[in-house]
Amino acid sequence: MEKALIEFKNVRIEIIKEFSGRILLKENDVIQKGVLPKLIEIINGLKLDISIKNKNGNNKNTQQLGKEIINLMGNVNKFDNQFIDINENSKRNVNNLITLKQIDSHDSLIQLSSKYSWKRLFIQDLPYEFSDIKLKFNENSCVYRWIIIKDDDLMIYIGETKSFTKRINQYVKPGIDQKTNIRLNSNFKTYIKEGYKIYLEILDIKEMIINDNFLIQHKEINLDLKEFRRLIENYFIIDAKLKNIRVLNK
Repeated sequence: MEKALIEFKNVRIEIIKEFSGRILLKENDVIQKGVLPKLIEIINGLKLDISIKNKNGNNKNTQQLGKEIINLMGNVNKFDNQFIDINENSKRNVNNLITLKQIDSHDSLIQLSSKYSWKRLFIQDLPYEFSDIKLKFNENSCVYRWIIIKDDDLMIYIGETKSFTKRINQYVKPGIDQKTNIRLNSNFKTYIKEGYKIYLEILDIKEMIINDNFLIQHKEINLDLKEFRRLIENYFIIDAKLKNIRVLNK
């Protein structure tokens, strides 16, 4: 997300370019309608070195003008004795300096929500339970969790992988240098002796919203991307901790 900020007197104007490329305009944190004419008013009012027409003589669209204003912020510092007419019939004389700043998204609200379900792994109509036997699952990228449960005592471990079969079998037969796998293998065997059941579940994400970006399963939701898998993994680790569920991730 990119953003340009214009402040003068008691007016704060934000021009925001979303990840999707859409341009929003806020005045004092209120989203405005009719963005294109307002962008043109800003360009004319501040006498920005931006043409509202392209090389073919056609008017530029909202995305083009918004992007150019944001890109210009690094080269424009201040304007004196100009006016901006943002709302119809309300020209404001600006006697103080107007400063334009390019800012990042650290002051923005981060929004993350999803429509999902956890699907338990079954083998021949029986739920898979942790054992010393290596199995062939699938090679898909995914986010998964181990469920360790006995009566009302619940623990979970959440992980992500680009190869589900390989990752799960690393818990079953860990290598000598795989500290996490060795730790969990030992813990799981101890829990089983204590009467716990250990099940395996895979996350099925139907939809996901990251800020203003709406993602759909099998299209924009790409679990082959490691950064995306880790984002989801950490989201559910934090979610579990907020619910006071014991999490085995370190």
